[in-house]
Amino acid sequence: MSLGALELQSLFRKYQGELADIDLSEAENNRAYNRTQRDLRENRRVNRKGISDSAASQGLSHSGIHLENLTDLEKAYDRAGSDAQAQQQANLARLQKQRLDSKARYDEGVALSKMTSLLEKREGI
Repeated sequence: MSLGALELQSLFRKYQGELADIDLSEAENNRAYNRTQRDLRENRRVNRKGISDSAASQGLSHSGIHLENLTDLEKAYDRAGSDAQAQQQANLARLQKQRLDSKARYDEGVALSKMTSLLEKREGI
């Protein structure tokens, strides 16, 4: 196997390793996002029930205070969900950039290796 072929093989292995690391990061990011969303849904449900139970025990189930507390709770969880989604999108964009940068480095390495090989053949090295 020639030096050029070994270089290309090494570049390809490095590129595949980088892609595997990026895929792993993406999977971990997705798991964390899904866990956050699940926890937000569960906490929202529990806290909504707590507010309703508290209002019912005080005879305030149909009061403006109860409705205001529920509205505030919903807004807070909606903001938290939006923040988590924005973070997820930022993380995915960062990983996509890493993927593109890795591909660009690989393509540059392949082109350089081919140019070097052609120059060596031309000069008889």
